[in-house]
Amino acid sequence: MGLPSDFKFTGFTLSRDSGWLYLSGYEVGQNQRLLFRSEDGTRTWKPLAPSPEPFVLVADPHVPTTVYGFGGGRFFHSLDGGASWTEHSAGLERFELTGPLLLDPHRPGVVLAGTACGLVIEIELPYHHLGPAGRLSQ
Repeated sequence: MGLPSDFKFTGFTLSRDSGWLYLSGYEVGQNQRLLFRSEDGTRTWKPLAPSPEPFVLVADPHVPTTVYGFGGGRFFHSLDGGASWTEHSAGLERFELTGPLLLDPHRPGVVLAGTACGLVIEIELPYHHLGPAGRLSQ
């Protein structure tokens, strides 16, 4: 499958180890925000769960199915390659997240997020990694 012909992207991220590319955006004239993933160097695109707003994304460099994102003032993460998202916005209401999102290279599961007033905040989530037989574990 390809991208819609009138697709405008608002964010993207590359999972370094897998080469998977995640793309967020919208179709011109439509209210629904869209997410796509390519696993073959952009030859084909798989549609994922719709996002609530234009989405800023960052992929875990070592676990291609773990992706973090924010949009509309809400912070999310996905453990299944963007097919579903879990919101983690409690306590972040006082910050206006604007991006970018970065993963702390020394502390797995810690996301650094830029805010409108120029601060960088840390968002710590349970770290998930691939265990034996490729199963996710904490």
